[in-house]
Amino acid sequence: MIEGIEARNYQEYRHLIWPFLENFASRDLDGMTAEEIEYEILDRRTQVWNINNFQAVALTRVTRDAVRLERCAGIRRHEWQNEMVDALENWARALGKKRFIGTIRQGWWPFAKERGYKEKHREVVRKL
Repeated sequence: MIEGIEARNYQEYRHLIWPFLENFASRDLDGMTAEEIEYEILDRRTQVWNINNFQAVALTRVTRDAVRLERCAGIRRHEWQNEMVDALENWARALGKKRFIGTIRQGWWPFAKERGYKEKHREVVRKL
């Protein structure tokens, strides 16, 4: 089950979402904090998706022409990855968007390629 959590209902689920925000912040290469991610959710710039009763959480952002999957973490992704992408693609279509764009780690690439996604960019990072 993939379920969007509206910003107005966020506090009801905060205790379940917060560990995921901490996880996202710990991996953020720009140093974004969990508090900053939470602010974007409450400000409605980022959307939260509950995947299989918090087996995973995904965060999206709606832009002019696309819905962007910006962050996703959880366990046993093979149980929910297809359903999640189907749900988010359908939501993007319902919003009239032209594209669904995912920011993914390398482990997701075989799945994305199998579903017909094309690689457009690679991100490289170097500590200074």
